[in-house]
Amino acid sequence: NLSCPFEWYKYSCAFMQDNEFDEQVTAASVQYYQQNLAEIQRAFESVVINPQQQPTRIFMAGDSLLRQVFISVACNAYSLNAVEQSEVQWREEWPCPEKLTTKCVFTGGQHSGFDAASVRFTNGMEIHFVPHRGFAYSDMSKGEPDVLERMKWQIDNLGNKIGFGTKTALRPSG
Repeated sequence: NLSCPFEWYKYSCAFMQDNEFDEQVTAASVQYYQQNLAEIQRAFESVVINPQQQPTRIFMAGDSLLRQVFISVACNAYSLNAVEQSEVQWREEWPCPEKLTTKCVFTGGQHSGFDAASVRFTNGMEIHFVPHRGFAYSDMSKGEPDVLERMKWQIDNLGNKIGFGTKTALRPSG
């Protein structure tokens, strides 16, 4: 459902149901989550709420699959009230895939699509996501054209130190 502020409407199984099978899959997913909520919460508490080490900053530069991992972690933390601050840079325009045009109602704005997003948990840990190939903006001042090239340059020239860049959704702490 769209109760999570990081969820994308057009890739939400609950909203894209076409038939009875899709409804059954969604129901099974919800049932699994409900049945295993205590275990999921215990795992999150050990990392996000009460970690054994100092809070960490994680920089995720990847494709749509890593973006889905970010959304999953952020939504689980949100459901456990473990999010202190977040920022999602929703795009004004994010067209729907051709196969979804009949059901897709969000083509821009919240729950449509984003390039960068950040979440800071209540324990101080942070996760920042940016696309590895750069942002899909026509105005490149809003995004970084090639994150991986910058990171390779930093490794070669700064003694294996990699920065977060300047285009994360929230400014990294520290």
